[in-house]
Parts: sequence; C-alpha cells; structure tokens
Amino acid sequence: MKIFVFIYENVFYFQSVGSAGPTPSAVEDVFSIFTVLGNKDIQDLSWLRDRLKHQDIFPCKSRWASLEDKPLIPDDQRLMKIFLKESKVFFIDIEQICVRSKPNRRGGKDTRERINKEWVLRFLDSCGIATISSSVEETSAPEMVLSDCPEVQQHFHFIIPYTQRYIFNKEPEIYCELKAQDVAVKIESMKFLTVKQLETVYSLTTNEVVLIKEPVSMFYC
Repeated sequence: MKIFVFIYENVFYFQSVGSAGPTPSAVEDVFSIFTVLGNKDIQDLSWLRDRLKHQDIFPCKSRWASLEDKPLIPDDQRLMKIFLKESKVFFIDIEQICVRSKPNRRGGKDTRERINKEWVLRFLDSCGIATISSSVEETSAPEMVLSDCPEVQQHFHFIIPYTQRYIFNKEPEIYCELKAQDVAVKIESMKFLTVKQLETVYSLTTNEVVLIKEPVSMFYC
C-alpha cells in the first residue's frame, strides 16, 4: 500500500518536472524515484505507464522525454553516435546516474544511497523502454550492381575447404550445427558482385520513420 501512496504523491512531481530543463538536481530526484520504483516488486505497471504516457519525465541530454517519444537506453556507444544527431531519437541520460551517484559533501543523505543504476534500469525496462542495442537493425544496401566478381568468388572457394577442415577439427559442435543448417548448399548458391557503392542501413524497431544510411569505405570478403 505504501508504494502506491509513494507513486501517487510523485505523479504530481512528474507532471511538473517537465516544465523546466533537466537540471542536475531534477535529474537526481527523478532517478531516486526510479530507484524506489525499480526496487519494488510491482507486478503490473501498465496503469502507471498509461498515467505518465504523455508526461516528459525521462531525462535526456537536452530535454525531458515521454514514453510517446520512445526514448532508448544507450548501452552501445557506437550505435548511439550513429543516431545522436537524429531529432526524433532520444537517449536517456544514464551517465547522469554515475555523475550524481557521489558522496554528498554538503551533508545530508548520500546520493549513492538514493540512486541505484540497476534498479533504475529495472524500472525503465518495466516501462517498456528498450536498449539501443536491441532496437537497431543493420542491413547492407548495394548501389548499382556493375558486374560479377569472379576474382573474389575464386578466392572464396579456394579458402572454404581449409576453413571447413579447421572447424571440423577445432570446433566439432559448430561444424555439426552448420552441417545441419545446410550451409554447404548456401555457399554454393552465393553470388559475388561488384557494386558502385555499399551502404549500411540502420533502422530502429521502435521508430520505423528513422532510417540512417552510411557508406562502407572498405569491405572485405
């Protein structure tokens, strides 16, 4: 019962926090609330998510975000940098947990006792907020096929028998798995082409509108 009273009381704080920017003190307060909620065994948070769906309560770099904004947890720095300039992609400022989780030299309760990263992440997960690593799909997109590439095909077929022999002797379990998947048949049907340019396309499963293309400068078979 106490946890529901705690949530009810802080809903009003959530509703007011978005009116100003994510100041360090406000971020600290929000993460301390997330810590309490993440440390409690609450079976169903759907009612809380519905209540806070439109509220900007999740601290990002320069603004607060709501669940409608579909913010992400930046657990992969490489992927985060790719989407960092996208105006429709928001990353929860998890780094602030580490920054703010330091002893309070001015007295009062130690910030480390108020904020726990594991519990914060548990609460974010229960709110349906995904990590960037689990939300990105990468595909290769060739631009303008010019011709077949027999040189690469010849080299590929030259090294395959040695690779098979190595896996057979060193990794017999993996060899059996590949054999069961008919990898040999797939290798025989592979095509080798020369293209004008090769791009990697990054898309988000949480936001189909966002699509980023990056040219691949070097590509090795």
